[in-house]
Amino acid sequence: MATMSTRAVDEAAEAGADAGEPLIAVRDLTVSIDGNELVAIDELDIPRGGRLGLVGESGAGKTITALSLLDLQPRQAQRTGSVRLEGRELVGLTDRELSRVRGADVGVVLQDPTSALNPLTRVGRQIDEAIRMHSSMTRRQRKERVLELLSQVQLPDVKQLRRRFPHQLSGGQRQRVMIAIGIACNPKLLIADEPSSSLDVNVQAEILDLLVRLGEEHNMATLFISHNLGVVRMICERVAVLYGGKVVEQGPSDAVLDHPRHRYTEALIAANPDQIASDAVQGALGQPLWPIPGETPSPGQFPSGCRFRNRCAHALASCAEDPPIKRTPADGSFICWNPADDGERPDARG
Repeated sequence: MATMSTRAVDEAAEAGADAGEPLIAVRDLTVSIDGNELVAIDELDIPRGGRLGLVGESGAGKTITALSLLDLQPRQAQRTGSVRLEGRELVGLTDRELSRVRGADVGVVLQDPTSALNPLTRVGRQIDEAIRMHSSMTRRQRKERVLELLSQVQLPDVKQLRRRFPHQLSGGQRQRVMIAIGIACNPKLLIADEPSSSLDVNVQAEILDLLVRLGEEHNMATLFISHNLGVVRMICERVAVLYGGKVVEQGPSDAVLDHPRHRYTEALIAANPDQIASDAVQGALGQPLWPIPGETPSPGQFPSGCRFRNRCAHALASCAEDPPIKRTPADGSFICWNPADDGERPDARG
């Protein structure tokens, strides 16, 4: 029996993708090393052209979760489950097949451009390499595209700047070059991993505004990774809260951050309420901060059931069992046996 070519399969999947379906649909995704789970995502969708924030403490599993969508987790890790891009299953593809997705359909902006950029190669050539891998443009066309991209990310004097090395640029300029590489092939999704955390406040605002503008202009979805709830509230329509590599709560940003249901989300807000100042949390401002007790356990050291229960002031005996997914009226979900009341003010105290 005849089989379809890879290109034909891709075209069929794209043609059959319902416009109402999410761009990325993740189901039962697990990443583990020696039986220890690093990522365990039951359900996560990234809408077409939308902005989803992935939040949690350092060590919550944000970066590895995002990279595992493209099979970029550590080599020794095993990935199972389903990641569908416009209906096409990515889990199980060969590295060669995935290389056609990385950069072309999904771009990545890493947290530290100093480490990500090659210090021995001019920035224009690094952008050119990203284009050359996924297009049949001539050298002249690529040169014009590089200048266009540098202008799109609002860098000055682009003809001169493209000939500079990374160390000759400021931190904000290097980050803009990284964004230019990430969007070089007009991806459908851009993964932005803490893209402004190492920059000063004014440059942070410029980078965030740039990401939002580029997403709207190109109808490009953004998966925005951050520990800053205020930034996520400002630029993302939806938010997913991660703990131990597991989504414990997700939904519209305002609904989740104003009325958290999972006790971990509640604790994150109580630990830094001024990040998300709004009418619903104004009562917490000026009050003592309530740090989350203990530390995030290492993989393989999480308790049974709810992974947060050994740090939670509201844990019950039932929390030793796996909590079910509960839906919210605001088109969200959470997994918690003893959730915060819908109208309850965020507070980490017992």
